[in-house]
Amino acid sequence: MISSSDFRQTNKVLFSAPILAKTKVEEDFSAGWGASCSTGEVDVIDLNGNGQADQPKKSKNRGSRDESKVVSIEEPALHAPSLEALSSLAQRKGTEVLTPSDLPGGIFICNPKAEQIGDEVVQSHESIRSLDSLVAERFDPAHPEARWAIDVANQQFLIFVPVA
Repeated sequence: MISSSDFRQTNKVLFSAPILAKTKVEEDFSAGWGASCSTGEVDVIDLNGNGQADQPKKSKNRGSRDESKVVSIEEPALHAPSLEALSSLAQRKGTEVLTPSDLPGGIFICNPKAEQIGDEVVQSHESIRSLDSLVAERFDPAHPEARWAIDVANQQFLIFVPVA
């Protein structure tokens, strides 16, 4: 079994961020007369490490009551597979850390959003992209060899470079 500590001893971790499992952002725009507008439960990569799913700043001016109401998460969330599915895969493989070699199809992330229009709440996942793009945004070209890993034991997203 490859443990989280073994992985960290054989690789240089450049960045780590907690994964907030089954987190949701919601707001009750109906003043108690209907369902809350909610992103649903998602696994958020807490890039700034503040322990919460960050939302865009709200404007101080409330629009008309007919205007659509939106809640969204600025930080990326695991789109497919979920953290739960990744944990199951890691258990089957006998490891605590998954890397691109364990998931040749990759992992996809998104920015969850929910919009309340009238009485209906519509959930969507915007900006669906590969987890590789997040690595590239943060470390290319300084570390072109950087790769992602998911430490399921500690529920962390890692960016690492293999140590020769």
